[in-house]
Amino acid sequence: MASRMHANGNSSRLKKLFIESRGNLIAAAAQLNETSCGSTDDGGYFTSSFFASLNKETSQLQNGEPSWDTIIKGSIESARYKTQYLRGCGTQNGIYSSDMK
Repeated sequence: MASRMHANGNSSRLKKLFIESRGNLIAAAAQLNETSCGSTDDGGYFTSSFFASLNKETSQLQNGEPSWDTIIKGSIESARYKTQYLRGCGTQNGIYSSDMK
């Protein structure tokens, strides 16, 4: 993770997400019959979107409670945007299931 993130996260926001949260979160970059795509520079579009979304949600500039739901929804939306006009790769419509509290 360290290679994909900047160390600018707010420690209380990180603690809320990684220590105080409970539950399960399962996510996939693409739905059935879709292809998960990536680039040689950034790796998988969903994975790079996830790290960007996590970085944003744990930023010093964020207000309110940090949320895994916000992180995953942001990851899916960003990956969808990155893939919707790619040649040779259809739009990724990631999916997830969560009972995080």
